[in-house]
Parts: sequence; structure tokens; C-alpha cells
Amino acid sequence: SGIVVTCGTDSLEEMAYLTDLLWAYPQPVVFTGAMRPPGLQGSDAMTNLSQAVKAASSECMWGMGVLACFQDQLFAASEVAKEVAHRRDAFSAPGRGPVADFVGGEIRIIRKPNRPPAIEGAIMPAKDVEIVWASLGGGDWILSCISKSKSLEGLVLAGFGVGNIPPSWIQYLKPLIKNDTAVVITTRCRRGHTNTLYGYEGSARRLLEMGVMDGGGLRPEQARLRLAVGLGANFSREDLQLYLLGKK
Repeated sequence: SGIVVTCGTDSLEEMAYLTDLLWAYPQPVVFTGAMRPPGLQGSDAMTNLSQAVKAASSECMWGMGVLACFQDQLFAASEVAKEVAHRRDAFSAPGRGPVADFVGGEIRIIRKPNRPPAIEGAIMPAKDVEIVWASLGGGDWILSCISKSKSLEGLVLAGFGVGNIPPSWIQYLKPLIKNDTAVVITTRCRRGHTNTLYGYEGSARRLLEMGVMDGGGLRPEQARLRLAVGLGANFSREDLQLYLLGKK
């Protein structure tokens, strides 16, 4: 049988994603929770829990990796996102949809998730990995503080559009890269990938040229966790880049 993990919904997508990076077994791990706790009218707690148990104990779910179970649907950990702050249908997989759902109490598999191999063995993810989000006129003060840190192990940049940042950030990134701090560029957009379309200072193209790593289609939160695991596994820079892109 698989495993059911009950988890607070605020951190569930990150907990599930981190588990998926490290779970190398065929049995499913199913995360679930409740947007309305037991005792409140319309609570989804027991339905979500019973469906999670059914999914975890079903052989048809073997090989599906780590999942999130909410509102009659099962989502891949690599795709699930909490899209609404308060409703019972808070969780979805933007642009992808569920990998399975419940019809008449039975599981209907829709597709198998595209899941890169998990890292086997004991891994202690790096602790000091942070995210800085691009915003209009923001980020410089945060980066000026971060650039002086002696303990920072990794940094994820959530850039505009296809992975572009304000040119004023470059002065703070150069000392980090010089000190071999792993820096990754992603997009703050919920869907899409980084791209070297533009060439101005602060563009993804210029960042990659100066030694920043490419986060591809990872959401910033996912890139942070994947970077932490890769650093914890002591990957070389080349292997770390491949790992971020799901090629290792």
C-alpha cells in the first residue's frame, strides 16, 4: 500500500513537490487536507481523506509518484498549485488538469505524470536557499542585503516574463556568482518557460552568460526546492543545471 499524508493546505504544494523529488518507490504518496475543517458546514475533510486513502491503497496508482487529492481529483505533485485562498476547489494543475479523478467512487486514470527519476539515498537539502521576486521598482534593497550574506547557499530569481530582471540587480548578483553561490533564473508567470529572446542587461540571455543557471519551466517555489535538493546532493555545477531542467 501507499502512504497518505495530511498536511496544512498553505504549504501542501511545496511539501508534495519536495517529497516527489526524493520518493524513489513505486507506491503512491497522497497528500491531502481540508479547506473547511471538520465541524463546519460543507467541510471537505472526510471526503478528501477517504479518497486519498482509496488512491494510496489502489494498485492502479502505483508508479504515479506523489499526488495531491482534493475535490474528487488527483493532481501530480509537480503540477499542483493552490490557486484560490479560501474555496474548497482551491487546488488545480494550471494548464494540465488532474492525472486521475473519482467517478461513482471509483478511480479513473486520465494520464500518467511526466516524472523525472527521484534522487535515491539520504539527502539533506540545503537550508539557506531564498527567492527574490521581480516587481516594479522592488528587489534592490533585498538583494543588497543578500549579496553580503556569508551563509547563502542558493538564490532563485523570479523574473518578469521569460526570465528578465531589473538591470539594477546585476551589481548585487556579481559578487554572489563570484563566490560560487548558485543563482537560478525563473519566471514569476504561472505558466511558461524562461527564454533568451531579449538581450538587454538583466535579460535571461545576459544572466545565463554571466553564470546564472536556467530554471526552465519551474515555478520559483519549485526551483528553490529543486536547487536545495541538488545542492544537498553535492552535484557539480553542470549536473545541477541538468537537474534543474529535469535531465538528471
